[in-house]
Amino acid sequence: MYQLMRQDAGAEVAIQIVLDSLDSSHSKRHLRESLVWHRNTAQTAINKAVVQHYTAHLREAGLSPATINQKLSAIRKLAIEAADNGALDSQIANGIKAVKGVRREGTRTGNWLARRVSTTLRH
Repeated sequence: MYQLMRQDAGAEVAIQIVLDSLDSSHSKRHLRESLVWHRNTAQTAINKAVVQHYTAHLREAGLSPATINQKLSAIRKLAIEAADNGALDSQIANGIKAVKGVRREGTRTGNWLARRVSTTLRH
């Protein structure tokens, strides 16, 4: 399927387990896109540095923090599953789990009401 970790059945099993466990079609797509990026950039392994590099790539591409964080969540889940199936060293998986999500900054859009006004409107 994808050259993500060691080229063995454990990596393939981990990838399929994670894909099967994801309910959201968006999460599945995010994971597949991450794996394609990994393959296309000729990465030979996955580790914390690679995931951080991928995060930087996503930021440069202009993706929203929410989308980036969804992609990172899918990668973290894959790392855990791969470690559980012997396809990834548990220390590497822990490093990947430690990659922080992208902080959401800026101002909220929309019309935000003060507590007093919103309480009045509900009654």
